[in-house]
Amino acid sequence: MDPFAEVPTVVMLANVLDPITRQHYERDPRWIARKAELYLANSGLADTAYFGAEAEFFIFDNVRFDQNEHCGFYFIDARKDAGTRP
Repeated sequence: MDPFAEVPTVVMLANVLDPITRQHYERDPRWIARKAELYLANSGLADTAYFGAEAEFFIFDNVRFDQNEHCGFYFIDARKDAGTRP
């Protein structure tokens, strides 16, 4: 939970993995950035790399989830105009 937000807010960061092979998803931006850092360090081209965050966020009207030993689910709902609210 974000302790500085007026409204309860959750911030999530994730690496995208294939659920079966557990391999990195080749189009995951975080994985691409990590590979670029490794390439620069291993090739000797650079020892520092700077990557900027993409200015993108999502506003959800309702998020419900549950997980137990037999099943799990998630439900995310958002109005189309959610991003235009003040």
